[in-house]
Amino acid sequence: MNNSLKKLNLKMPLKQFQPPLFKFFEQLVICLVLMMAMINCTCQAQSESKPWSNPVLLYGSNFGEVFQQLYLTSKYDLMLNLTSQGNRQFYGDSAILAYYKQMQFAYPIKLVSHNRDGNKYQLFYKAYINATVHKIIMDIIVEHDTARLVLPPKFYESKYHLLGIH
Repeated sequence: MNNSLKKLNLKMPLKQFQPPLFKFFEQLVICLVLMMAMINCTCQAQSESKPWSNPVLLYGSNFGEVFQQLYLTSKYDLMLNLTSQGNRQFYGDSAILAYYKQMQFAYPIKLVSHNRDGNKYQLFYKAYINATVHKIIMDIIVEHDTARLVLPPKFYESKYHLLGIH
């Protein structure tokens, strides 16, 4: 069998590859190795961060959508837990809970952009309220590795004012 292979010259060592084909193969392998290394680095960076400390990315969602789902499922106590400690001390838990129970937050929202300044975030959403497009601004602060909503002054004066609708 070896004699027949030698006669047919089917054995091709690396140096017999066509130079452009070999270069392409070599570059392809290098690119694949680099891409795999980059994917591993990004996955490790996301898994090492605390999941509730980034309001823009909470388990594939964002703070506004999580807060809205809590509202839609009537989990007002969890909404209160995601409210800043300063607001809870200033306004009191009962006033904030009463507001959460009577506010309107069952309209479609979509995160458009965000700003960050240290542990403070500002999330900008596009919302469709009563067939009108509105801009919603949510101020978020990270306290004890958890993103929390900062209520605007006089939030209780309007059923929509909680999120800074403009």
